[in-house]
Amino acid sequence: MKDHRLSPYIQHVKIVKLKGFVDVCIELKSAGLTFLMGENGIGKSSILHALACSFRPDNADLSSDYRWPHFFMTYGDQNWVGTELEIYFSDKTHQTVGRPASEKRPRWRPNYDRRKTKDVFFLGILDRVPHVESEKYTHNYSYKDQKFLSNLTISDCSFILGKAYKELSYATVDKAATHSDILRVKLDDGLEYTSAAMGAGEQAVIKIIETVRSAPKGSLIIIDEPEALLHHLVIKRMLTVLIKISKDKKLQIVCSSHWSGLLDQQDVQIYSIGKTLGSNSPVLIHGPDKKVLQHLMPATPKKLLWCEDVVAVAILDAAIRKYGYQS
Repeated sequence: MKDHRLSPYIQHVKIVKLKGFVDVCIELKSAGLTFLMGENGIGKSSILHALACSFRPDNADLSSDYRWPHFFMTYGDQNWVGTELEIYFSDKTHQTVGRPASEKRPRWRPNYDRRKTKDVFFLGILDRVPHVESEKYTHNYSYKDQKFLSNLTISDCSFILGKAYKELSYATVDKAATHSDILRVKLDDGLEYTSAAMGAGEQAVIKIIETVRSAPKGSLIIIDEPEALLHHLVIKRMLTVLIKISKDKKLQIVCSSHWSGLLDQQDVQIYSIGKTLGSNSPVLIHGPDKKVLQHLMPATPKKLLWCEDVVAVAILDAAIRKYGYQS
């Protein structure tokens, strides 16, 4: 396996055009978590998908080779022509990816084997669908060839989920089963069970932590809505673990999210995505902008304020608007 300690990291991504995005920029930490926050349908997942497609794996036996048609399917007049991103790296190099409109027969560029190398791990919602809901094979099946997860993964999952795990492993199962492998769990008290009888949140946490722990140094980890299926306290504990791992292994972790609890979270970078009045193009604002993200904020009860005269009303109304509230 190659040593990634000197591998160039992504400094920033300029989106020339992607769906509704035009000329916006996202800066990434050399190691750590970056969250894209915004309403449904604003384009957060499209940015994640484009990043996943922009690299070829450095360790093909560990990470996947995501390609544009995996996420950007063509149908009807939707052909993604004009899509363009410029990705800049810490070694002062950059690459342009996308589907340029200038060509007579537009193709995704660069050619797949000419993309810069970086191990990319993409975790979408489908990757965390619980086996108990997705398994179609109802007969008794056997498993073999167990792959045991690391002690660090076991320790992290025990902390996040509040369980005393003794063993975590993946085992190969019958060919007839929907899933080629199954997660096996053994607790300190002797209880054993598999992902075929496991809660959705528990399976999701183990999947995320195992992926991040096993990724090579310098990898790019992309997670679509890591908070999905999880209790808010579990999310907070998982973020604590992910922040530590990302710094230790120099990982860049980019996520989408709708969770308002992030707005008070330390040690994560947030981009607020929304639309301005009179424009259909989304804007990206560095930081947790509560005006842009007000639809994600928990509802607060309205307060009735009594004013002595119209002058007091005007002063109070100006102050309320100044601090981003509505009257």
